[in-house]
Amino acid sequence: MAALFISLVLFLLYANVLTVRIQPSIQSLVSTKHEFDTIKDEIAFLREKLVTETVKPQEQISSLRLEMDAMKNTLNAEIMSLRMELASKGSCSCQENINSSDVHSNRAERLLAPSESTSQPSTTVHVAFSAVLTHIISLGELQEIKYDKVLLNIGSGYDVRHGHFTSPVNGVYLLSSSTFKHHLADDLYVEMVKNGVQLVANEASTAEYNAGSHTVIIQMNKGDMVWVRHYWTKTSIEVYGTPTTPFTSFAGVLLFEI
Repeated sequence: MAALFISLVLFLLYANVLTVRIQPSIQSLVSTKHEFDTIKDEIAFLREKLVTETVKPQEQISSLRLEMDAMKNTLNAEIMSLRMELASKGSCSCQENINSSDVHSNRAERLLAPSESTSQPSTTVHVAFSAVLTHIISLGELQEIKYDKVLLNIGSGYDVRHGHFTSPVNGVYLLSSSTFKHHLADDLYVEMVKNGVQLVANEASTAEYNAGSHTVIIQMNKGDMVWVRHYWTKTSIEVYGTPTTPFTSFAGVLLFEI
């Protein structure tokens, strides 16, 4: 009995000594685990930061490309308009030279004829319009683009409610449009139509942001209507525009009456 008691006492003493020796090791392991967890969190944070800083420059580059494309389309339309205006003025100048002899020969008759009032207003009609899209819209098949912000509307030909331009007089018009597709959607197919019949069309591919544009010179009668609409595909498609970046636009000008 005494031997059993002594053995029990020795076992307890050994267990106590063993616990004292192991305790520092346990504390060291706990501390090491805490440091490992801290390092793991720091690595995760650095990875997230690296991804964010890598994506941001790519987005800036994409935005700059969109702005450059929009400026290019606008400049091309302005150049075309100026060329047509110069051509029109040149034609008028030639016609004036051809008829100069008639003008001089009839001058005496005009002076002797009863004078008419010189206060009558000019009958020359000026027509020009420009409108842009300032928000993202979703278009179904054959749905027109309603450009909600009007920049210019001389002659009141553009209808902001429906996105239509109605010719106020017979004449030759220059019309242009630019359309930006939003995000990773399907191909965007857009057409410009007169009285529902296609004039021109373009396509923007499935790149994240892409654009299509067209410029056309056509003859229109008074009351003819022109608008831009989505076509070809039955699925809806998003067109891009914001108040600060109105990439999607529609514009036109009367070159001369006929």
